[in-house]
Amino acid sequence: MELIPDYASYSEDVGSNDNGGLYNCSIQIVIPKDRPDVTAWIHRNREKRWVALIRDRNGFVRMVGTDEQPLTLDVKNTLGNKTGRNGRTMAFSASTLMPALYLDSIESQDLFGVYEFDFSFSYDFNT
Repeated sequence: MELIPDYASYSEDVGSNDNGGLYNCSIQIVIPKDRPDVTAWIHRNREKRWVALIRDRNGFVRMVGTDEQPLTLDVKNTLGNKTGRNGRTMAFSASTLMPALYLDSIESQDLFGVYEFDFSFSYDFNT
């Protein structure tokens, strides 16, 4: 998904449970202007398990989640708030044994385009 950087965030908190240490990873994405196509995309993909490749602002590429410990999708909807964006907040999260892995062997330009961000992009989520 192409995202506006100000509308997405990643966090990785170290926690623990009875079995030891865990890394609680979460990718949050705000999709403003809720529309039928966004709702349909969420409905089609809400039960899927995810592995995400993300690029941070320093240019490092990380893999968040694994096939054994995948990300799951949670969605919040905010409508009617005067200061809100009338949109959806999608959170992809997982508790993993390892932090998000840096992918040094894959060049960032092989995964992500090397062109200027175009603010006329589409929110069309046909994958």
